[in-house]
Amino acid sequence: MTQSESLQPDGPRREAILGLVMVNLLWGISFPAMKATTLLLDRFVAPSAPGHPMATAVTQATSACFLISVRFGIALVILAVCVPALFRGLTWDKWRMGALTGVAFSAGFVFQIVGLNYVPASRSGFLTSLTVIFTPIAMTVIERKLPRWPVLAGVASALFGTAVLTGMCEFSPPFGIRIAAGAMSQIGPGDWCTIIAALIFTFQILLIDRFSRRMPAGQLTPGMFFATLGIGMLLFASGNLIKPPSRGTAVWGMLLVDWRFLALIAVMSVFCTVLAFHWMNKYQGHVTPAQAALIYTLEPIFATLWAMLLPGLISMTMDLDYPSERPGWELVIGGLLVVAGNAMALLPDKRPSIRTESVSEAST
Repeated sequence: MTQSESLQPDGPRREAILGLVMVNLLWGISFPAMKATTLLLDRFVAPSAPGHPMATAVTQATSACFLISVRFGIALVILAVCVPALFRGLTWDKWRMGALTGVAFSAGFVFQIVGLNYVPASRSGFLTSLTVIFTPIAMTVIERKLPRWPVLAGVASALFGTAVLTGMCEFSPPFGIRIAAGAMSQIGPGDWCTIIAALIFTFQILLIDRFSRRMPAGQLTPGMFFATLGIGMLLFASGNLIKPPSRGTAVWGMLLVDWRFLALIAVMSVFCTVLAFHWMNKYQGHVTPAQAALIYTLEPIFATLWAMLLPGLISMTMDLDYPSERPGWELVIGGLLVVAGNAMALLPDKRPSIRTESVSEAST
């Protein structure tokens, strides 16, 4: 592939963009699914009476690590059975690169799941999209140069859209825009946990970008899943030692035979994990980190749409008090701003760069 061809939104680049959009569609499902799972975990694991905040945090983190361990254990088995070619020829160096990606991901994932105990699925999706801000800032520091103006404009649009979606900005008649009264006071523990998760996910994006220049990016997936499973199991065991569940450790076994938990885990393992993360690792190397981060801002849009559809069905079939969300005008205006940010950032870069040459070589 020539350098000029890799700069145009066709061929591998167009396929990569479509692939990453599908990744966000599948990740969107995971938000209401994870929210439903946290409600189920709370029913099984949470103490009957509120305890010390630190003890509650340990319980929530342990539950999150249990969910991670089961989800990625199943995902790793499915990946090995369905895509065995990914495991062939994996050197120690390739395992190490995948594992480092998994370390960053698992740390962010724990914070994200804990945050879902406090915020709706749609809000979690919106706050997770703050990677669109953190990634270009990180790239500016690393490369010591500002991103292109379309990327900067896209970041500004996506940032404004995220502020509108989360209710931190509001419109006042006739056309005024202002910070909502008490906006900062609305940022609670769940919001902060999710913002920290978004910051950690930024490092995951940068690691994938770096490692995909040295190996086929899809081969990052086995190491990533294995490391995520290992860290989840380690933290889960540690949490049980620090504060066992009030109903005893047998509660984890009860969850493993509960059809509702298994059904939610199956959806998240197959669609939101195996397919989504394999496609992410496969396709992200064909776009820049800033562009990847902006494509990932589609995630809260899909998360909100799924949160409008799935919770009612989940509540009806699984006996959970989880009503469907009903977003208002914030979704329309904020969502359009986020999509506009994606469009601006994905304008072709016609400047020659080392990054472009490395992508072209990896694609041939």
